[in-house]
Amino acid sequence: MTEQVPQVDVAVIELGEDGSIRDTANILVSRDYPNGVIAPIDSALSSSSVRWIRWNQNAFDGNGTYGEGTDIVPGREDAPLRYMSTYPASLLKSMVAFGLVFLSDHGAIDLSSDYTFSGTTKSIQTWSAEMIQYSNNTSAQAMIKLLHEVEYEGQSGIDFLNDELQRLGLTTLQLQGTSSSTGGNWSNGGVTMTAFDIARLDLVLDGGDGGVLWTTDKGVDVSADVISTEGRNWLMTLWQGTAFHWMLDTGNFCDWTTPYTGERQYPARGIPAVVPDSTLNADGTSKIAWADSPFATIDIRPCNSEAEVTYYNKYGLTYNAGADAGIVKSLEGKDFRHYIIAVTSNLGYRYGDEELAATENACLSNESSFCYTERFPILAAKIDAAIAARDAEPAQPSPTPTSISPTPSTPATSDEPSVEQSTTPSVTETTTTALPSTDSTTSTANLASNGESLANTGASGTAPLVLIGLLVLGAGIALTVVVRRQTSN
Repeated sequence: MTEQVPQVDVAVIELGEDGSIRDTANILVSRDYPNGVIAPIDSALSSSSVRWIRWNQNAFDGNGTYGEGTDIVPGREDAPLRYMSTYPASLLKSMVAFGLVFLSDHGAIDLSSDYTFSGTTKSIQTWSAEMIQYSNNTSAQAMIKLLHEVEYEGQSGIDFLNDELQRLGLTTLQLQGTSSSTGGNWSNGGVTMTAFDIARLDLVLDGGDGGVLWTTDKGVDVSADVISTEGRNWLMTLWQGTAFHWMLDTGNFCDWTTPYTGERQYPARGIPAVVPDSTLNADGTSKIAWADSPFATIDIRPCNSEAEVTYYNKYGLTYNAGADAGIVKSLEGKDFRHYIIAVTSNLGYRYGDEELAATENACLSNESSFCYTERFPILAAKIDAAIAARDAEPAQPSPTPTSISPTPSTPATSDEPSVEQSTTPSVTETTTTALPSTDSTTSTANLASNGESLANTGASGTAPLVLIGLLVLGAGIALTVVVRRQTSN
């Protein structure tokens, strides 16, 4: 049995009641930084201190040099931090939807028109709703193919989207290498998204306080009006109806129990968000249900009645990737919070909680159907509770680290074999991937071991987000999950 530290990228942008940015945090966990490291946010609201490297599954699995590879953002070879960014999975569909609005705002696409893909004609609104709200891959392929076909000022819509993301300073958001003929070919090499840039894209959707959200290092003011009011409303209509609430919030599993985890709800509740009524059947079950799955019998309405926030999100999931991101806002009468959270990781359904190892694959088992580790909703719930609790007093701004470790630690080479993506992996042996826990009384010192100064950050009730994030990751979130290896058939 081999222990490995997973790749986890967590970003939070907290907003005040007027929509202005109140605080930010970006925390990275990897073999280089097993106890977590702060990725400082610079004056351009960017994590420019990180050398972002494209995901390489073989390197992670030990068949290559971990931490070396192709740069996502050129010119950062000497950056003090490095991180191999995981595949975003279906979070890439967020970029597609923004691309449609960018082009619509420039008169290149009519969002009310129809589009035909593989012999099927639907409205762009319908294709897009299926892509975002139900994460339909065919619908995403249709919209990516449309982006390839549309032209604006002498370039394809897909090239315009990529250029616009770069212009806005969202340099790690790239939708490269997709097929112009099928809309497919979503690859680790061409599609990249880091958590803080995902959060900033959602900040554009949110609109913040309506003013300048950030100014890029090239002097471009990025404000709420980079998309039109009509475009924002169109996107919000999509995001407000997302059906999958099963990673950072777990409303789809309301009061669900399994034979392996006792009488408590499994997975843990996570962000206490309401699941949109539009995604529920008349009996309160989710429209994402398939025959014999838990979702076919779970009545979500009792948890909706206890919800405290809305969570307009998009998730991502593959065998080797798990991600979720969205906008959190408090419901009327509940403790105020307004923030954006984004998490990307390599913890896809290849991994699962130890308690469910007997199911062989919890994601594919109708006894569970939970495709992540429940450490994610636990993490999100702690962040949400901390933000809600500190609203009573003004939040202190996150400190600027006084120094950063210039060289990541050299990781030991793993002997775990590479695993290709598969929808039906079988179990032959198990290993664990561990994110070490730390005692809460010493976690601040341990988590600052890479050189970040966490001194004078205030009481826990008003602590900066960077401290909250580090303490949440380090104090009691022992991430031990079972990996299921694919066998050849």
